[in-house]
Amino acid sequence: MNKHSLLSTFPALHMVVAVSKTRPISAIETKISEGFSHFGENKAQELLEKSKANLNVTWHFIGRIQTNKLKDIVSVASWIDSVDQFKQALLIEKYATFYNKDINILIQLNLTDEVQKGGLHPSELESFITQIKDLSHVKLKGLMVMGPSDADLIKTEEVFKQAQMIFMKTKKSHPEMTELSMGMSHDYELAYKYGSTCFRLGTILFIQ
Repeated sequence: MNKHSLLSTFPALHMVVAVSKTRPISAIETKISEGFSHFGENKAQELLEKSKANLNVTWHFIGRIQTNKLKDIVSVASWIDSVDQFKQALLIEKYATFYNKDINILIQLNLTDEVQKGGLHPSELESFITQIKDLSHVKLKGLMVMGPSDADLIKTEEVFKQAQMIFMKTKKSHPEMTELSMGMSHDYELAYKYGSTCFRLGTILFIQ
């Protein structure tokens, strides 16, 4: 599928998260007028500041999680897409209880073995799901995977193919996991090919 046909398909896809980090409120408002409703931020302070505009959007936190920032993140976000530690899940539960809200989470997997990236090793996934399944305010929705940092499309394809296999296998035992979040501006076509239900798109949406 080429770029243009995929872009025209976006409204029909399950979810597109417009990555609005560093973008002004005016740019977000433009995307809202174009039909986008999910927006992603990777820094807690920026997320908090933008939330003060009271936009009619669903906020995702998509960055590395600092536990001392989680209370602020939970107060604003509806989705946390980068959970990879049980202590994070426990704190999300604690703060979600405090705010009387549910938080949708994605478990981040690390399939590239890059130490600078967060994420669980696939061998840890099932035990992690078991640990968090009884948390009442934490709603497990699926997996999040990032391609390799060097953006090599051959390696990216292998990562996305592996992610799809893990997701399909895990979903059989945990049907509540409906989302496979992978694909950014440079590799969304491969992500689409391998079953992504959620794209995180920044540059391609916010072209100046």
